[in-house]
Parts: sequence; structure tokens; C-alpha cells
Amino acid sequence: MLVAVLAPKLQPVTVTNVGGILTIANSLMDTSLTLSNGAWSARLGGSPILSNLSGSIGGVTTNGFQTYQEVDINNAFGTGKRVVLTLNAGGSLTVEMYDNEYFFTAQLQRSGATGTCSISGSFNFGAPRTVMVWGNRDGWDIGRPQVRVFGYPPSNPWQPNWNRSEFAIAIQDIGSLANPVDDRPGMLIGSLGIDALDPRCQFDTASNGMTFRAESGVDASGRAIPFCFMVAPADKLVEHMEHYASLLGIQNNVHFTTWIPCGTCTWDSYGDNVSSMSVVEMANAMVSTRLREYGYTVLQIDDGWQHGVRESGSWWANRKFNGTPDPNFPDPNVRPFATVDNNAMRGIADFIRSRGLVPGLWIGPLVDADCPDWRGWCWGIQNPSFDPSGGGRTYRLDLPIVRDYLTDLADKITNAGRWNFEYIKSDFMYNGQGNIAARRGAYLALRQGMRAGTHMLYSNANQWLAINAVDSNRANDDVGYGSDGQSPFDYRQQTYTVTPAIRCVYQWCFNRKIWINDYDQVHQRAPLTMGQARIWSVLVGLSGGLILSGDRFWDRAEMEGTFTGTFEARLNLLKVTAPSYGVAARPIDLFHHVSTYATATNAGFPQVYVVPVDKPWGRSYILNVMNWNGAASLNKQINLP
Repeated sequence: MLVAVLAPKLQPVTVTNVGGILTIANSLMDTSLTLSNGAWSARLGGSPILSNLSGSIGGVTTNGFQTYQEVDINNAFGTGKRVVLTLNAGGSLTVEMYDNEYFFTAQLQRSGATGTCSISGSFNFGAPRTVMVWGNRDGWDIGRPQVRVFGYPPSNPWQPNWNRSEFAIAIQDIGSLANPVDDRPGMLIGSLGIDALDPRCQFDTASNGMTFRAESGVDASGRAIPFCFMVAPADKLVEHMEHYASLLGIQNNVHFTTWIPCGTCTWDSYGDNVSSMSVVEMANAMVSTRLREYGYTVLQIDDGWQHGVRESGSWWANRKFNGTPDPNFPDPNVRPFATVDNNAMRGIADFIRSRGLVPGLWIGPLVDADCPDWRGWCWGIQNPSFDPSGGGRTYRLDLPIVRDYLTDLADKITNAGRWNFEYIKSDFMYNGQGNIAARRGAYLALRQGMRAGTHMLYSNANQWLAINAVDSNRANDDVGYGSDGQSPFDYRQQTYTVTPAIRCVYQWCFNRKIWINDYDQVHQRAPLTMGQARIWSVLVGLSGGLILSGDRFWDRAEMEGTFTGTFEARLNLLKVTAPSYGVAARPIDLFHHVSTYATATNAGFPQVYVVPVDKPWGRSYILNVMNWNGAASLNKQINLP
């Protein structure tokens, strides 16, 4: 007997009006709006899932609609329907749904509206058990998402608002941390706009699930940011978070360089003692060890090349980098480098390029951290007009003179006729004064000055404001070998261990969709054991993003430490880590762990990662399992996409 198993028939989006109830539906979900009173709900697979939806803009609510218009849409999102409903009190609500998708979008507009716009409702998945939240603490994490149990911590003024996130948030009820299950749908709410309108999303507890709210400011035309409301079966939510990131990139025509930097960085090898001879040593070692042949082509000169202190406002070469002394100043040891556009750094870039490598340079451009006087050990404030009220130390990012300065600085560094670097790391970008619009404008001004093809790595600032202004994004804090007796694998330490690199995993979905992820430097040298070095290499290799070594990889004694005979193996780990594959591994069990250190019963980070590998003959998968806490065994069922 032959038995045919038929897949469910997928239907395109339809719009129907039955008795004044307007229903927009595809084969997976539908949303209904009552025209007379604005009652708004949604179903997933025919079962009620969202209720009590409503919107507010400029003091007007979606409590009823006069008319509606529907149009077919066929864009980069797919095919579907757009329905524009006219509010009774003026303004409009636009809802879009696409064929065979687990989301719809909603956007409010009202001419003359000011203040905050919001869309809220209830997510009805059942009485909450253990609800996990993916997002960043509002006003706390500069846009770096983590995963926590909803409501943690219950009261702590230093860690506020775990239920409220900038830009996007997602939740899933897993039953319990001890025995997580994927038996309930999850939900993501995310902004689809990158305008400086401060989008925020939040969930709050309710008896039958959660309430939710998405809000933003409105632009000069009275238009609020569009939001994506995604509800998916529990085993599909993580996969569809990647889809949300793709939608965000498509909606805003996000672009970044096609090349993914792979190379070395001077910071963990030399610190601010780096010199031109350090660069020569590192560049020659990249060639002699054959790392260049394996894809390590970028040499990033980090902090220490510039005159003055870390963020000195004096972006020209110091004496260690052959900066040109000023013959008009009596003491060259105090203020020797007044030639702003000298050729010292051009010579360094040319040398790096002569070794078949790509020159990169670190800057911290938004503040002048030097001392406010002219004592011999400092350089002094360079640009007092950049902050008339504060003496020029923290730049006013809304001032045209500051924007012009940033544009010229980027041009000086990257212009083929000036310094000719091809890569810039912009650090400490939280500095400067101004609202979010001023800050985003400053980032765009910096980008404007870079020659085409320059790669810009962005670090230490609100991430969402940099979309479409930067190419790559430091996804968490600084890594390191541990300090003050710490182990490099002490997960309780927030910085200078492997922990920040692991926490970059929570942004896997954004890689090469809205930016390229940077997990910071990858390390293989002692005091890491070979097992720890291998884990670090795999972690960065699975990122699909930047790969930058921070080790003195040519120094046998430093690489081996007390682990004699491991030099070649450690160097080989670097070689097999590169080049970047470009596809980030998906953390299948993202919502099964809190982003904290490991315990005996629950690893603090996702353990199971899947990378789809597409070839002309079909798709295969790379499966990786991380045993963060040294558990004896792991029993996990994996549903591949």
C-alpha cells in the first residue's frame, strides 16, 4: 500500500471583512481588527495568541477606524498585503503581513504628532512558569543583549529594567532552568527603523502570559518607527530571530564592507608601549609564521601610537612612531609633534602594505582626555571650541565644527594621498555630548570622511545608533588572560577573561545582517591550557565575524609557558581558525541558560551551536557542543532547521 503524506498547503495573505471585522491572514497566523471600536487580536495556527492590542500616537488611540485600504506588496521582505486603516480621530495605522511568515509589522502616523508613540497588547501563552528574556537592560548595557530570567533581579537599582530593552526584546517560557522544555510559543518585538527615535520594547507579567509594549518617538512628519511583532513556535524562535535581523537590514538598506578583517592587534602584545619597531616585528612574524597565507592580513595598530594620553585629541604620531619634532618649540621632549598632517604614519602604513598586509589604526575620536593645562607631561586641550561650555574636553557632537573635524580626521587616516590606512577601529564611542540624533550624526560624519572600502570597527557605545555608519561592532567587552590571579576561564569575571567573547554569542543573529560581529581578540598562549585555547579558537571561528589574534604568536616561550612542546599546536590553532566563514553559529539552546557563570546544574551559556553549510549539491550542518562547566554528560535533542 502506498501512503502519501501531504504537507500543509501554504496560502498567500488574504484580507477579508466579515461583519466589520477585518482579518489579515496567511497560512501560519492572522490578525483581526474590529473597525467600529478598534479591538485588535492575533492567532497562531488558528489558536488565540495576542489580544487587547492597541496603539497611541499624539494623544490619539486606535479605538476605531473610518476606512481602510489594502494593496498587494512585493518587496525584499516577500509578497503579501499592506492594509492602511484611517483612525477615527485622525492619523493612520499601517499593518503589513507576508506570505508564510510568523510576523506582522505595524506603524502609526499622525500629522503634527509629537512625544511618544506606542503599541501594546497581551501575549497569551499560559500561566508563566520560567520566562527567559533576551534583550539589553534599558539604559544600562549600551545595546548588548543578554539572556536572563524574567524579573531578575527583583530589586536592584544597579541592574534595572530586565523587562525593558532598547530596540528589540524576545521571550520564551521554558518551564524550568533545571529541565527546560520548548513547548510554548515565543515572541520577539523589534524596531524596523534606525532613525534616532529611541525605540524601546518591554514585557510585563500577566496571569495568562505577558503584556507587551513597543514605543518610539515620532519624526517631523508625525511618523513613528515601524515595529515587527513576531510570534513563532518555541523550536523556531531562535531561527526566526535571525530572520528579524535580516528584515532590519533589508528595511534600512544596511551595507558594510564585503571583506571580513582577519589579522592581528598590537594591544595585548605591547599595550601602549607599542612602537614602530613593534609593528615591524609583528608584520615580519605574520609573514615568517605563514599566518598571512592562512588569511591573517590585517595589522591593527592599537592605542599608543598617538601623541598625548589615550584620547588626546592629538591624532598624529608620537616619537615612538617617528613623529616629526616641531623646531619652533624649545623643548622637543614636551611638545614635539605639532605637525598635524605629518607623514610618519603614512610611512608605517606603507611598510605594512609592503609586507602584503592591510594597515589598520585605532582612534578614540570623541573626547580630549588630556590635562587642562600645559604642564610638561601633557599636551593640553587641542580643540576648546569643540565644547564652549566645558573647555573642549568632551566634544559637542551637534556642532558643525566637530562634525567637520571628524570627517577630516577619517579622511586624513584613510585617504590614499594622506596616511592611506584601510581599516579604523573607533573606540570609546560613548564619549561626547549630545542626544541620540547628535551622536548618530557624529558617527555618520566619521564614515563620510573614509575612502570607499575602508572597514570601520566600532566599540564601546550604544550599538543601535551605529547601524549603517559602521561595518563591524564589538559585541561585548574586552577579553584577556585574567588578572589579579583570575583564571582566563573564570566566568564570574565580566572583563579580561574569555567571558566577554562568550557573551558575544547573544548577538549571533545580527552578524552580516546589520553589521559584522567582533568577539575581540582570540588567544592561544599560556596560561591557557590546550583545551582552553581550543575552545577559544572554536568560539571565535564559529562567530562568522572578525578574527584578530592578540598574542605574540611568534614567541615560543610566551606561547608555551609551562606547557612545554605546545608551540606548534597553538600556532596551528590560529591557522585553522581563519579565514572567517562569514556565517555565525546558531545557539540552539539560547533560552535554556542565563548569561552568567556556570554552575553544577546549568551551564551559564548556550552549549549547542549549529552552522548551516550551503553547497551547490545541498545543505549540511556543523554541530558544535561546548562543555562550559565540565559536566560529565549532556543529553539534548536537536531539531535542525
